[in-house]
Amino acid sequence: MGKFGIENLKKAAKLGIELGEQTAEVLEDGKLKAVEMLSFIDELMQLPGVVNAAADIKNEVLELDEVDRAALNAYIQVEFDIPNEKLEGIIEAGLNVVISLFILADHFKKPV
Repeated sequence: MGKFGIENLKKAAKLGIELGEQTAEVLEDGKLKAVEMLSFIDELMQLPGVVNAAADIKNEVLELDEVDRAALNAYIQVEFDIPNEKLEGIIEAGLNVVISLFILADHFKKPV
């Protein structure tokens, strides 16, 4: 496990998963009604904390190793009961994309 840990990544994952779950629930009937936007309040309240931790999240992503990745996956499996297998795959793929983008962006910052 790296020196930065994965606590901020857990917060980002929590927000992403809860947004995904809420979106799936709201769009279950195929329509998005204005009143349903209020159901995102809890998720939106988490957003400032995740945004403010962006630098820490980046550090955690850049040093993410197999142990950290396994711990993050275990956290997600234990913390969230994601009933929709398709949604679970989308969330997992989304996290992998975010992690890869952080790593790619960091490579561009390094001198050649």
